[in-house]
Amino acid sequence: MIKPKRWYGWWIVAICWLTYFINSGFPMYGGNVANSMMVAQTEMSRTVLGLGATLFNLFSGLFGVVVGNLITKKGAKISMYVGTCAIIVAALVMGFLCNGNSVMFIIGYGFILGIGINFGTALPLQNTIIFWHDKKRSLSLGLWATAAGVGSFIAAPIMSKLAGNFGWQACWIFVAIAAAVNLVIIKCFLIEKPSMVGQEQDGYLNGSKSVSETGKAKKPSRVYKTDVEWEYKDAIKTPTAWMILLGMCGYFCVYIVVMNQGINLVLENGLEATQAAMLMSAIGIGSLIARPVFGAISDYVEPRWVWLVMTLVTMLGAFLLKSCDSIAMVYLCGILIGGGFGGAFVQVPAVISNYFGKKAYARIYGLLLPIMNIVTCIAPTLAGAIYDANGSYDMAINIFVAFGFVGVIGLLFARPPKRKTQEG
Repeated sequence: MIKPKRWYGWWIVAICWLTYFINSGFPMYGGNVANSMMVAQTEMSRTVLGLGATLFNLFSGLFGVVVGNLITKKGAKISMYVGTCAIIVAALVMGFLCNGNSVMFIIGYGFILGIGINFGTALPLQNTIIFWHDKKRSLSLGLWATAAGVGSFIAAPIMSKLAGNFGWQACWIFVAIAAAVNLVIIKCFLIEKPSMVGQEQDGYLNGSKSVSETGKAKKPSRVYKTDVEWEYKDAIKTPTAWMILLGMCGYFCVYIVVMNQGINLVLENGLEATQAAMLMSAIGIGSLIARPVFGAISDYVEPRWVWLVMTLVTMLGAFLLKSCDSIAMVYLCGILIGGGFGGAFVQVPAVISNYFGKKAYARIYGLLLPIMNIVTCIAPTLAGAIYDANGSYDMAINIFVAFGFVGVIGLLFARPPKRKTQEG
């Protein structure tokens, strides 16, 4: 591990960005390209492909409690090692053992890769950034979160080129190599806490009279931040924690339905396949722009209110999708949905850490994440079933947009928690 001479906080954001890009961009977005080509070239059914994707989505958040406890007790770096090694194993299974075999696909992609993403991406990296940043916490989280958006643009073309020249198996070999390089980056450059190298949050240097610009005395802020570190057991007993969960379920449920069924909905409105596909590009563009922009805003405006507005924006985009019958409407709806999702996404870690402190963050988010995944993972299936029963997506969109108001109501009541006086 390096010993930086200057404050390392913004380098941490860059390193977390790079590790997130490698561990999520190539296996998640590029993996979809490889899987599509594998199905086309083998006898594996679309049903198995869908089952693997469902299990992947489930396992990528199912062990959040375990991940949170591991980070709290052993550190974020250990979690990153576990997750990255799991990604390597999953990629090797897919590249050398799968070849259209349903069992190997379920094990490699659905189970092992899902666990790798759970342990080796968002939660440990968010936790690291939160320990380094306080004043610019939301901005730093927003900048970091752009890695996923950039990954969606870069990984898919690279994987498509690899698959075209060397076969889809080459994609997974590339994922394994990239993850192995990531292990070296994590080992050498990722520093979990500023105290490990004699530094402090926002730029204070231990034992030094010089303080960076970011470390000057704090001015009064309109953004609530607790001045005490909550205990995990006390935090989860507050109504606020469960109102935050409602907020998480509200915006994500609308988003995941659109991501799964949105293109089919646009096709039903009479647009061509190439035009309908632009919806995903527009969502990606909106999300990529919104993450740093609304991350920066929520350093000055209460993140809970930004999250609430972004949830409403996501819901508006989904509602307008019902009448999306032109390429202009495709872009409008996509940017609203992607921008709303991206703007809401970066508020979740900001709100939790601002309300309860940085030490309990990993365990709190680790508890809420799998519950959200379980609640929302059935939404795309229900939307498809409603379409099969009625021949239209209108009812499904109306139902899940209405469900988004559950999140809005939760955020209205997710007030800063009150804490019993605790020694120390």
